Amino acid sequence: MTRFDGYVLNIEPEDVDACGYERLVKLGNQAIRNGDHETASRLLGVALEKWQGRP
Repeated sequence: MTRFDGYVLNIEPEDVDACGYERLVKLGNQAIRNGDHETASRLLGVALEKWQGRP
């Protein structure tokens, strides 16, 4: 799709690694606050797997 000033990429936020990372971290932190450390560990581990390269 194009616009007067360029192109528009129509994708869902879940398809962007950074958005998925942020969502998993948020859910992991919620799990910590709820005392569900097993779920928190799993979610934060998956978030870390998405991270590539230097920050």
